[in-house]
Amino acid sequence: MMMRSRYEMPISKIVKTLHSESDLPLCASIFEKLAADGTLHYGCRMFRNGKFARDEFYPQKSMSYVEVIAKKWTEGELR
Repeated sequence: MMMRSRYEMPISKIVKTLHSESDLPLCASIFEKLAADGTLHYGCRMFRNGKFARDEFYPQKSMSYVEVIAKKWTEGELR
């Protein structure tokens, strides 16, 4: 299950940021979000032209899963 928001979600911290390796003006930050029960979840904050585009939150997915999504965003594979 994935949750998408056009508004910045409250997060615990930014773990890693990826930038486009081409001329595309895309960037993605992988974030951690600590649930009330202490479970750690990951998500991706996406930017276009230096401006916030959206957050995607992936409960119960690994950081490596979210890294793949972030890389796809920065390569222009996601809209």
